[in-house]
Amino acid sequence: MGFLYINFVVVLWVTAITTLLLGAFVLIRNYQHIVNKTFAFYSFSISWWSFCEIWGIACDKKSTALTWTRIEQIGVFFIPTFCIHFVISLLNIKNKKWLLQIAYFFSTIFAILSFTPLMMADSVKTVPYVKYFGTPGLAYHFAILFFIILCGYVLIKLYSAYKSSSGARRNQLKYLFWSSLFGYFGGGANFLLVYGISLPFINPFGTYALPIYIAVMAYAILKHHLMDIEAALTRAFILTAVYVCVIGATLIVASALQVPLQNVVNNLSMFITLSIFVILSLSAPYTYLYFQQRYDEKRLTAQREQFSALKQITQGSLEIEDLSHLLKVIPHFLMQMYQAKLKTKISQTAVYFYDATTKLYIMVAHRGSQKPSKAYLTTDDALIFWFTKKVPYLVQKGYYKEKELQALRNEDIDFLLSQSSLLSHEQGLKNLLESIRLELAQLKAHICVPCFYQKECTGILILGEKTKGSYNQEEIDALSTVSNHIAMSIRSAQLRQDLTASYLEAITSIAKSLEARDPYTKGHSERVALYSLAIAAELQGKPPYNQIVDFQVKIQQAALLHDVGKIGIRDDILLKPGGLNPEEVEVIRQHPQIGEHILSGLKGISRDVLLGIRYHHEKYDGSGTTEIKGEQIPPIARILAVADTYDAMTTDRPYRKGLSDREALKEIIKNTYYQGPQWDPKVVEAMLEAFKKGIFKQGVSITQEEIEQIKREIEVRP
Repeated sequence: MGFLYINFVVVLWVTAITTLLLGAFVLIRNYQHIVNKTFAFYSFSISWWSFCEIWGIACDKKSTALTWTRIEQIGVFFIPTFCIHFVISLLNIKNKKWLLQIAYFFSTIFAILSFTPLMMADSVKTVPYVKYFGTPGLAYHFAILFFIILCGYVLIKLYSAYKSSSGARRNQLKYLFWSSLFGYFGGGANFLLVYGISLPFINPFGTYALPIYIAVMAYAILKHHLMDIEAALTRAFILTAVYVCVIGATLIVASALQVPLQNVVNNLSMFITLSIFVILSLSAPYTYLYFQQRYDEKRLTAQREQFSALKQITQGSLEIEDLSHLLKVIPHFLMQMYQAKLKTKISQTAVYFYDATTKLYIMVAHRGSQKPSKAYLTTDDALIFWFTKKVPYLVQKGYYKEKELQALRNEDIDFLLSQSSLLSHEQGLKNLLESIRLELAQLKAHICVPCFYQKECTGILILGEKTKGSYNQEEIDALSTVSNHIAMSIRSAQLRQDLTASYLEAITSIAKSLEARDPYTKGHSERVALYSLAIAAELQGKPPYNQIVDFQVKIQQAALLHDVGKIGIRDDILLKPGGLNPEEVEVIRQHPQIGEHILSGLKGISRDVLLGIRYHHEKYDGSGTTEIKGEQIPPIARILAVADTYDAMTTDRPYRKGLSDREALKEIIKNTYYQGPQWDPKVVEAMLEAFKKGIFKQGVSITQEEIEQIKREIEVRP
């Protein structure tokens, strides 16, 4: 008997204190918001019932027990009404004002009747382990039916919203639904006691479902933007748990000592109980501080790991000079950070970058199992309009602080749609938010973070659903910081590219002027670039060329600049009409190294391009100007060598006539497959494939039969 009674009292104390603190914290967090207010009063009504139930079952007098039981019913019959108001507000259910009016009307009527025998007729021993317990009056049956109907409606709405939602919202509603179902089943078992029905184990242990229900609901609410009070609530729960243990231990000792000591000294058991209570109460603050410190340390460690990972992303982005490469690696960094550092995965990440030419936000990089269905966003799209126009306006009007709108989640849209006063003042805001919700679904996005540089939105970071939990405020702060650093990195990379482009334009102009002085070499670099791109198209995706980022761009850049080193060659050598002597040949051979030296000062020129320029005269068999050969020659240099040789062979010179396309091919094939090889056979094969497709040189094509004929001629007359 005593064991069941103690469990009943302990669970009621836990429920009373937990719901009281939870409701108070949520209300203090934002006392003006309807979701917070209704949840707070919902919690207070449960706390009211729990406290009154404690005093009711502890009374030795029948009249006092009946009074507390009647007071208790006031809280009982407002529980479903506040709950349904909370759920309607949370889910933003429209046109339910009539339902709330009916619910509040009947709750008020039943609360008034609670002071009459119509609700609680008497208080007798209907429960074996409780001295007095209420017995129902006529109105009590209707009140119970009212309670069941409203609770059923709440569960149906929660389940329906849960099934139709997705992502973090779906997780929240899942916790709310199942915890509500569990809590109402366990707590509702107490109604049976009123009718004298006590089910084994369910009474009183089913009541433990109530604090579990409240704890799970608190966890779910923590995921909602307006109730993000994790630290405060955790400390509150620690405090509650400590003092519940104090009270529980005291009650257990009191129950254990009451019988053996009552024949010795009547007041000794009370004295010992109070002494134990005082000792435990004095130790409770130290116990609380110990667990709070452990929690704070764990929280701080998690924050450090998160910010450390995000700092790595920031530092990595600042070190990347190639803008296109920077944009492409950001999703990889984010996915890696969440998996390695935060021990969770996200379904996808994507980067949309503003292109000034097209005036579109184009998806330049993506990673993950899901992919946005929109390849680009216009400046008029709802999401872009929100970040660039609406957020600054709302901040300027004082509706929100800028920090509160630094990112956008599905939860934020739900929150904004629940702000009736804001929607009434801002015409069109509701339609805008609904359009944004649709765009987020198309983007497979659970959070969007803008990248701003001096009030200019340079890009958008898209992150999908997390496998564990949702994006909390700390992550939003960190991601916002990273996005700002990325925006600065993007801007720096753009400035570097613009500066490099200016230098390249100047250098290319000089190189063209140099070619223009010699009618025999005019247009040489442009032709080499076209030939090189045709070969590169055949080698695209094959090793080692598939390892070169922006392969086509780099091959074109290297081809256009491969002879820029001739700027450093004297005119009397460069423009000499006849053959060159050995000393002059040695000077000419220096132009690749001179070109690399000129361009190496430009940060925008990649190492692949510089190496291609430096080694474009090397021979595959090692007979070139340096000791490298074969696969040691950089990939771009091998392509340039073939394209440059072909153009040199087919171009007239003062001292010789240019070869025909067939004769040039014959020389290249002979010195690749039958002698040397001077050039990479794979590159030559790619050139022949381009010739067969007619894309190597405009107006010129060659068949496989002709290639075979050339090879037979070489074999007969090498």
